[in-house]
Amino acid sequence: MPAAAQGVNSVPLQQRSAHAQEPRVTVNIPAQPLLSALRAFGLQTQSQVLFHEALLSGRQAVAVYGAYTPQEALELLLASTGLTIGTVRARSFTLKVVQSVPQTSRMLRWSMPAIAIS
Repeated sequence: MPAAAQGVNSVPLQQRSAHAQEPRVTVNIPAQPLLSALRAFGLQTQSQVLFHEALLSGRQAVAVYGAYTPQEALELLLASTGLTIGTVRARSFTLKVVQSVPQTSRMLRWSMPAIAIS
């Protein structure tokens, strides 16, 4: 069952038009377990993050300090966790596992020699 990383689940999300410029917010989130970091993110940005708790097990968030849009801050927070943003709606986000390219596909793409046609 999805969990929400927000201090109080009844805090309403701010509704914005699709064309509105998302304002920057100041975040101050030290490196910590990802679940705790997502809770801090939700409180500091007035955003909601939906995820399955099993996805967060053993994952550590990097520190994020500065002024960012909520999406930018979340992208930085998820760096090196193996997770990424799945969907975005207003200030509501879902998380998903990063899909990696199979090793053989990467090798084929980068190991093909250049061919000169004359």
